[in-house]
Amino acid sequence: MAQGCSQDSEESGSLSNRMPASSFCQLTLLSLLDETCKVIENKKKGSQVSSADSMAAASPGAYLQVLLERLSAAMKNTSSCCEDHCQAWELLESLLAADLPAHLLAHLSNLEFEERKCANRTFIACLRLSMEVGAEDCITRYVRSRPEVLELLIKGCRRPEVADHCGQMLQACTSCADMVILLLDRRAAPRLMHLAQLYGEFEVSSNAFATLRELLLAQPDTANVYLTDHFAEFFQLLHELLSDGDYTIKRQALKLLADILATLSFACVSRGTPVMKLSSKST
Repeated sequence: MAQGCSQDSEESGSLSNRMPASSFCQLTLLSLLDETCKVIENKKKGSQVSSADSMAAASPGAYLQVLLERLSAAMKNTSSCCEDHCQAWELLESLLAADLPAHLLAHLSNLEFEERKCANRTFIACLRLSMEVGAEDCITRYVRSRPEVLELLIKGCRRPEVADHCGQMLQACTSCADMVILLLDRRAAPRLMHLAQLYGEFEVSSNAFATLRELLLAQPDTANVYLTDHFAEFFQLLHELLSDGDYTIKRQALKLLADILATLSFACVSRGTPVMKLSSKST
């Protein structure tokens, strides 16, 4: 199996030097990752793995590291000249055309821990590159055309083995207002609030609170519209969190309410009375 990003860095230079950018972005990485995940799944089922498959399964971390280096270089060079800016655009378009984000998320749980970290960083780097080159609309169109991307991220927050990675990727998505709209349209807020009530799974609950906070506070104008339109549902769920018997959940719910009241000038919060009733009952 792969040794992870940290141990694959020595291989990355030789790999990037001998692979053309177009074939790497559109074919080589995806083909290798797909085959690797099949091998990992077979191993989980106890199937026999051939020596050729074992060799293929040894490289995904190295390939992801190569891609991360290219993304990092593209972000550093976006402001240097028009040619570099265009190359960054082309890299991003190639990754989206190859369906890389959806591919990584679909196989995330089958990867080793260090490889999941590489996949996480790759996904976030794609988002950051889109903002560096002013291609937020490009990323938004891709996610709108592939609704499973956000669905996999939200559902992943329920699975302890990938909850932290999916939470980090969701939080990175909130840097774009249009992505927040797409997440809210998929009922990400109430779904995260239900996950926050899982007091038997501390990591899942804590990650849900952290992601929910970013979803509501990163783009206040967008969240304002959402809370105004979904006032009763949202604050009823918040009331349930505030009334929870688990001390940790109650404290985090109180902090979320305090952040909403202190940070945002939500028109819906100016209604005042329902919110204050909820908080007074819980405290």
